[in-house]
Amino acid sequence: MTKAPKVRTLSDAEAALWLQVTGDVEPLAEFSPTESVTPDPGKPPAPRKKRAPAQAAPTAPRPPADLSHGSAPGLERSAQQKMRRGKVVIEARVDLHGMTQAQAHDVLEDFLFDSQISGRRSVLVITGKGVAGEGILRAAVPKWLNEHRRIVRGFSHAAPKDGGEGALYVLLKKLK
Repeated sequence: MTKAPKVRTLSDAEAALWLQVTGDVEPLAEFSPTESVTPDPGKPPAPRKKRAPAQAAPTAPRPPADLSHGSAPGLERSAQQKMRRGKVVIEARVDLHGMTQAQAHDVLEDFLFDSQISGRRSVLVITGKGVAGEGILRAAVPKWLNEHRRIVRGFSHAAPKDGGEGALYVLLKKLK
């Protein structure tokens, strides 16, 4: 046996507030739920009442676009050109050669945070090219850098003198 739900009555203040909120609300359509929704082809459509334009609802911010080699949304053009041309002043470097993915991920994360805390703005991350250019770390590091968008401004393959496609120039954001 189920109990009937309790019916709560609104206080005078609640009723006044409800009237204030719903006072200018108009029905969306002029039909009852039992009527057919499909229009009668022989009957012209009923005129619709004009409603006030709806205000734009706030939307969730879009996540920033992923960074890719030499391209970073919001990064000034001159900085992008410096990276592509190998004109970056390397303030620190880390070599991930011979590490497992888990080790390399932890070392890279610590290196990035330490570099930012130390005020460094451009660093070199050496991944190696791997066998036939198919290095696991070479493919994973750009993904890891995107995980740290709050501190990474952009990255690009290094110039041949700094390791070429087996290394990345990484530009860091200033610590706030």
